[in-house]
Amino acid sequence: MPDDAVDTARRSARAVRASNRNAALRGFIDYSDALRRGVDLVELSSVEPPSTGSLGWDSALAALVDFWLGKAGVAVPSWVNDSSRISSRAETPHLGQCDRRPDLTNVPDEFLRRNVLIERSTLASI
Repeated sequence: MPDDAVDTARRSARAVRASNRNAALRGFIDYSDALRRGVDLVELSSVEPPSTGSLGWDSALAALVDFWLGKAGVAVPSWVNDSSRISSRAETPHLGQCDRRPDLTNVPDEFLRRNVLIERSTLASI
């Protein structure tokens, strides 16, 4: 079984503590791939994950669940819309200082509503 929201948050928290942006992004993409496949969506997202230690990643996980469950027509769990998972400023937790700013026209609404600037193309493995 793929990682659920709780496992993904723990994996991201370890990456955040280690200042390893690539590891946090890899966990995020792995979780996105699991949700995209549409198998066990409720099981993968129903339990509220702990904080990753980064509001950007916390908000990104909520946006990701909202995005994929919305596409599947499945109700999102209440933790997804909690105000603690909405960044007060635009966040790009997956980018370094030298990376280009995301094109807002390619950022899904679920992410924009939470001030997380992650483009749609980032949501799937290459």
